[in-house]
Amino acid sequence: MAKGDLIAKGGEGISRLGSLTSGVVLDVRSPRKRVGAMEVILFLAAGVIVGYLFRSKRTFLTGAGIAAMWSLYLLIFLLGISVGANESAIRAFGRLGWQAFILCTGGIVGSILVSCIVSRAFFASIGHEK
Repeated sequence: MAKGDLIAKGGEGISRLGSLTSGVVLDVRSPRKRVGAMEVILFLAAGVIVGYLFRSKRTFLTGAGIAAMWSLYLLIFLLGISVGANESAIRAFGRLGWQAFILCTGGIVGSILVSCIVSRAFFASIGHEK
């Protein structure tokens, strides 16, 4: 940047807006805030506390399970919208489609295998109590 340039800082990534009439260039960083790990941990801890306090209320837990499932459906839908709006992702479907299918299938099969192994190793005696 030349002498007399103006930089406005804050957020992430610099984008040049262009030259103003006085020859000053204004660079503005994106104000987008990312959710950090601390926020995620705090929400998880709050959920654990609420679940512990209401553990004897079956209707509350059933409602929470239904709300969680519909929230996941909504998140998957919103992810689909963002992928559909991304031109480069749409162009890459033909090339990445099979790789994604193989990775997803491997993840599902691997999860099933590991859960069967863990279930037999750690929980086999629970069902055999008399």
